Amino acid sequence: VDADSLYRGTKNNTVGSCYLCRRYGKPLDASLSSLAIGALELTPGFDPAVLSYETSTSDATNKMTAIAARKGASVSIEVNGEPHTNETAAAWEDGANTVAITVRYGTTEQVYTVSVTKS
Repeated sequence: VDADSLYRGTKNNTVGSCYLCRRYGKPLDASLSSLAIGALELTPGFDPAVLSYETSTSDATNKMTAIAARKGASVSIEVNGEPHTNETAAAWEDGANTVAITVRYGTTEQVYTVSVTKS
């Protein structure tokens, strides 16, 4: 039985309850435990339940670090539509930049976005 089937409650052909929730008390969690872009201040401050942020910088680059809340979850990052390697410096274009951080755990997916304005 795969993890997604367990989450949907299809273990042993039962539907409508979350086997993992009953067994472990938690659903599949595709969230971040932390998100940092250098020393930039995110608005609002980071909260795993909040999916959209803004910040500004005059720096040419900032190191970006996104950590998944669950072991085994994957994190992928795009900056202005281009793939970016986690825990490396992102180069900013003048004006608005869009960062998309996708967290996947099983078939559960959540996308965080950060609008970074470089002046």
